[in-house]
Amino acid sequence: LVAERGGYVGGSQAGTLDDRASLTVRIPADRFDTALARLHELDAEVIAEATREEEVTTQVVDLAARIENLRASEASYRELLARAEKIEDILAVQSRLDGVRGEIEQLRAQLEALEDRAALSTLTVTLVPRPEPITQQAETWDPGAQLDRALASLVEIGQRLLDGAIWFVVVWLPILLTLATTGLLLLRGVLEVRRRLPSSTDRTAA
Repeated sequence: LVAERGGYVGGSQAGTLDDRASLTVRIPADRFDTALARLHELDAEVIAEATREEEVTTQVVDLAARIENLRASEASYRELLARAEKIEDILAVQSRLDGVRGEIEQLRAQLEALEDRAALSTLTVTLVPRPEPITQQAETWDPGAQLDRALASLVEIGQRLLDGAIWFVVVWLPILLTLATTGLLLLRGVLEVRRRLPSSTDRTAA
């Protein structure tokens, strides 16, 4: 995919715990969009992608200007070398001329590298396999299972009713009987006291 578009893989990394992979590729700028679209067509999900445009225009112009200045200096040293007569002058001018030529070669190499970066765009993308779709089977009606659940619910309700009856007989019934007996005794005592007290008519007659 990358080679077909005149690019190359600058680096790759595969995960050890999963199936994801990260790639850094260099692609010609005029083919960048088609390469990115082709990546999205792969049987993988693009979960992260980042593009980085190389801002090298200013550096290219600066290097070109420096090379031109050095070439002008080279021409001047050549003229001085042609007019030099003394050995020490010739050696001094030749040394400076060699230094200028060395700088020109270094700057030309840097310029070629920058021009290559300007012609190519960098794409960093992380890919993971697309998850297989999960199909859920439709539930079928099972009368036997429904009967089992209904019987289990009936047994649970019966157990709860029986538990309530046991609690009522063991705990609440004695309490209610005690309260009722105490109430009857108090009422009987009150009636007995009122019966023994003389009525107001008897007190008036006396």
